[in-house]
Amino acid sequence: MRYEDEHFRDQRVQLDGNEFEGCRFTNVLFDYAGGPVYLSGCRFEGFSWHFAGDLGRGLQMLAQLYAASPAAALTQLSKALFPKPGMAPGTFPRPAEPAEAAPEQDPAPDPFDYSRLHASIRRAPKLARAAGHC
Repeated sequence: MRYEDEHFRDQRVQLDGNEFEGCRFTNVLFDYAGGPVYLSGCRFEGFSWHFAGDLGRGLQMLAQLYAASPAAALTQLSKALFPKPGMAPGTFPRPAEPAEAAPEQDPAPDPFDYSRLHASIRRAPKLARAAGHC
């Protein structure tokens, strides 16, 4: 669904599969499972996240690694996410061939408490300009 120039306030907003252009978000809870989303020209005035599905389970695993060893987890994550020096931007090393795939199973219930994951963005106040200064 496409939303244009709308103001979402104090509500839950599903991101997956939606497009938002010129929208304003005030104290919302974003639901996101890793699907396609488009945001353009939007204002964010406080929000939190609820991560679901495979994305939620992946973030849970990263949170557990971070809890066990923050420095090692961040080092390994940065190596996985960012290309090595000398590689062209936007290129990534080819992943290793996976071991034999495990048989597909029904997903287990998700026991992770997502309320601990929180992000917030607030606009910085504008600074007053002194007379005669640019």
